[in-house]
Amino acid sequence: MNLPERLYYPLSEAAKKLNCTEQDIIHFGAIGALNLSIYLEKHKVTNGNLLRLNIPTKMLNEIDCFGYIMDDAWCIGGVKYESSNNNSKPVGYFSNFVSGFFYINSYNLIKLEFDKECELNLATISTGNESFNNDCIDILFPSEPLKIDKKFLCVKKEDIYNLKNNTKISIKENIESEEAPKTVAKKGELIIGLLQLIPEFSDIDPYTISASKLADLIDAIAKEKEIDIPKIHSQTLSLYLGREKKSRKK
Repeated sequence: MNLPERLYYPLSEAAKKLNCTEQDIIHFGAIGALNLSIYLEKHKVTNGNLLRLNIPTKMLNEIDCFGYIMDDAWCIGGVKYESSNNNSKPVGYFSNFVSGFFYINSYNLIKLEFDKECELNLATISTGNESFNNDCIDILFPSEPLKIDKKFLCVKKEDIYNLKNNTKISIKENIESEEAPKTVAKKGELIIGLLQLIPEFSDIDPYTISASKLADLIDAIAKEKEIDIPKIHSQTLSLYLGREKKSRKK
């Protein structure tokens, strides 16, 4: 009998599949060579602390009449748009329920290399990996990070395939260039200058705000004004602003 191939592998099974150790899997994930996912079982918000969604405009029509958007691997529920005239309250799409398989950022795995028993503290998860993907939804935990045991880490079938075939999947590899530091600095100054022309940024210091919050604000303002812009990852924005140094090529 021909058995179907597994769609995902917990860490122990992924290690067997790749003929390595579980710590090797963690390391491959931490350096961006392998995309890792987590499994969440019906995670609901508490105390009214809604989850913030970065959702592409073209996916909005996939939200059903009950406020759900889903595919075979994940489900996001209680989706609604919130707007406010109070500048202290963020606007955009929010959710109160997530379940299924979601990708995590590679930097969330670094601590696990040194402390095998620590919990994962996730500020964001996504339906897509860290490579450029405009068709994924990012879920942010603005009030407090999501705490989850590493036993819920897993590797999807396609991500094992990508590693075996040496596919470049790291965001750092995809955006690396040979631009001179002066060029990078000028790009960052230009972006900040353009942001300061936007009225909503009049009370915000773009030099000190974190890249993740800056990306969230840009996305929220674009949605409020119904402007369709490409989704941008906070790490990518950091590089565009010249805040994150590229790895040195050997």
